[in-house]
Amino acid sequence: VIVEGAGGFLVPLGVGLSFADLPAALGLEIILVVGLRLGCVNHALLTAEAIRGRGLALAGWAVTGAFALHITSTIPTGNVATRGGPCMASADRFVIRVHGAGGHASEPFRTIDPVPIACEIVLALQSMITRRIDVFDPAVLTVGRIHAGRTNNIISPMAEIEGTIRTLSEQTRAKVRDHLERVAQKIAEAHGATAEPEIIPGYPVTSNDDQFAQFTLDTASEVLGAGNVHRLPNPIMGAEDFSYVLNEIPGTMMFLGGTPPDRDPRTAPANHSNLVTFDESAMPIGVELYAQMALRHLGVTA
Repeated sequence: VIVEGAGGFLVPLGVGLSFADLPAALGLEIILVVGLRLGCVNHALLTAEAIRGRGLALAGWAVTGAFALHITSTIPTGNVATRGGPCMASADRFVIRVHGAGGHASEPFRTIDPVPIACEIVLALQSMITRRIDVFDPAVLTVGRIHAGRTNNIISPMAEIEGTIRTLSEQTRAKVRDHLERVAQKIAEAHGATAEPEIIPGYPVTSNDDQFAQFTLDTASEVLGAGNVHRLPNPIMGAEDFSYVLNEIPGTMMFLGGTPPDRDPRTAPANHSNLVTFDESAMPIGVELYAQMALRHLGVTA
């Protein structure tokens, strides 16, 4: 996180310091919060709440830009990639509880079996995505878990569906939420059951500022060589907590290549796989990029 001023100090992630008190304590006018994000690390460099509220803004420092690197095992070491505009998706979790009437598996006609109703809802949700959502403002809806009952010969009174929604705009995000609730409730109603959809909001869209993204691409090209810097043709449908910072401050999320030399980036296990490995020689590259982005943003020259 880059703050206007004259002096400078580097703080790694997770140092446990109070950002509001640190500048005055050190007699500094600028803080650069620097960290290399590895795979599943799940916190932003500095939360938007800290920036808006009790953090640097309260201490009298105006935040002018934000920059984050996220290492990835599917880009060669020494390469980076980003894009202006939406870079990563929003992520909402949903749970749908289908309530029927249980009974013995040998007499389904005496029950309202929630399992086939839940299966019908799952299929209808996929049709909803392809038929009600603009293909040029896309969404991904994945059901990752279905659960009902405890044994083979009892029809459960309830089935539970759980999944994730990914979108690239708040408009589509709202549409998918609305459609999901209607599809679940109306299909259940058609079978004499009820559906109780719950949507748990998650990260917003990670949207890079266009000018700042171009600045980071240009800076990375000077540091790493133009052939090692890539403009992503499309957003990535994963989600990122740095989105909260970018909602408050112009900035950019950039991906840092970290494929081990003995792995093919096209087939290497992705970041969240239990088989993933990273080339740690990417770390000094990330540190250099952080430093150069900060210095050039502030107009500091050697």
